[in-house]
Amino acid sequence: IKRQIFEKHGKPECILTDCGKEFTAKEVADFLNRENVNTLLDLLIIIKQQAQLNG
Repeated sequence: IKRQIFEKHGKPECILTDCGKEFTAKEVADFLNRENVNTLLDLLIIIKQQAQLNG
């Protein structure tokens, strides 16, 4: 991911994936967390939580 995406295009704010094992593996998830990069699944959870707080 780092070489193919980050070094070529810069660090993204979010990565849209098909939730395949390449993006759900703990090592990859930890790397994305360290780099403050969300996946679409993370964003959907955040949006749902905010909607629940706002009623």
